[in-house]
Amino acid sequence: MPRKPSEPWAKDEGGSGIRDAWERGKAPEELKPLVVQHRMAPGISALPNRLYYGGVLQDGDGVEDEAELSEWFSAQPPFSQAITRLDHTALETWTSSIARGQRSSRCNILAAALTVDAVSRMLRPDRPALPEGARPRVLVMSPYRPQAELLQAMLRCRHLHYDAAAGTPHAFQGSEASAVLLDLTVAAPHYRAGIFSSEHSEGHRRLLNVAITRARRRLVVVGDLSFLRPKAGDSALGRLLRHLATAAPSRPDVRPILRLTPEPDLGEIVARAERYVVWYVKDPDNNGALAESIAGAAGKGLPVLVITDPRRMTRVGLRGSALTQLRDSGAALMQKDSLREAILIVDGEIVALGAATTEGWSVWKSGAVAGLAASAHQVAGLIQLVESGRARCERCDQLLLLREGDHSKPGLYAQCSKCGRSAGSIGRPSGARHRRQQAAL
Repeated sequence: MPRKPSEPWAKDEGGSGIRDAWERGKAPEELKPLVVQHRMAPGISALPNRLYYGGVLQDGDGVEDEAELSEWFSAQPPFSQAITRLDHTALETWTSSIARGQRSSRCNILAAALTVDAVSRMLRPDRPALPEGARPRVLVMSPYRPQAELLQAMLRCRHLHYDAAAGTPHAFQGSEASAVLLDLTVAAPHYRAGIFSSEHSEGHRRLLNVAITRARRRLVVVGDLSFLRPKAGDSALGRLLRHLATAAPSRPDVRPILRLTPEPDLGEIVARAERYVVWYVKDPDNNGALAESIAGAAGKGLPVLVITDPRRMTRVGLRGSALTQLRDSGAALMQKDSLREAILIVDGEIVALGAATTEGWSVWKSGAVAGLAASAHQVAGLIQLVESGRARCERCDQLLLLREGDHSKPGLYAQCSKCGRSAGSIGRPSGARHRRQQAAL
């Protein structure tokens, strides 16, 4: 039925159309709510029913049938239930700010790696290929566009893009898939994310509703739950997390899901580096063999940049210290406040991610993934800062301290820890200068 502006249920200043008219009791008599759903398994539909639909949703015939999973889905734990929570608190993931025009967004590269490796675990190796034009078996979502772009690049790197597609919930409105993974993305040090706010709770409620109601038979929510729960409070996200704890009470160990490469193999990757090596590391003494390989690359004249925790900088000059070995080999050293990152980027083609309490590294041999990682961690700006001689304070010759900006000024900025002088943001330059720097990487 076409909507006329003169009708009381049309869009006006007091509402946003049919849905608000229905809630205000002004909808015409012939407008009836659809209360029977034919998409979601009962274990999934119960979640939005409680959260968003006031308990009026009813399950149609056939929604318990899992035949659509039989040919391709590996129904092993932790994905044997309709809803799964993957809590990556133990991995100590980190969120990076991304400038998007006048606004900021976020990505969490280790959370993305876990999410994509979870997709891989869901898929049977002997699954038949999808017919051309068929909908993806799996949808992977994040509220943040840079994270969605990273997820898509990682799916392609693992050759999963024929079975799965990544995007924001908005991109998948009207779509559905047998399985949906929702990567919540936010983790430390981002304590002031907009998704925690109750001020915009209605918009976030709609976004989360779209995400979870795309799932037909499996819903997996990925996040740093210990970080998110107290920050989310009574926001739309907070309410979702509380209901999830009831719908999926168990939290499986996520570490076995990650596909890990032994650390000695990274030494071979570093040995083949041709352009640069950038290493974010809390304590290089805990990665002695890798530190030795990176020092060897610096000794050959390769540009090497090591960003570490300020507390570790006191070891520079001590005999046997990995930082001393790196400095003496020609590596440039920098320090970052509240460092959580554990990431190695080689030549803009390979990225390796370290996860707390695990043995090995999550390695991605993809220019697209490494390029996004380099952008998120502002590799071009950091290398330019070192090469221009601005990594030390001009006033007191102290090594500058890198800090994470807030949502209004995303990204890294450099500041002298002694006199407080700021060297400004380490953002991407614009125009031709940015293109030259990216080409050099």
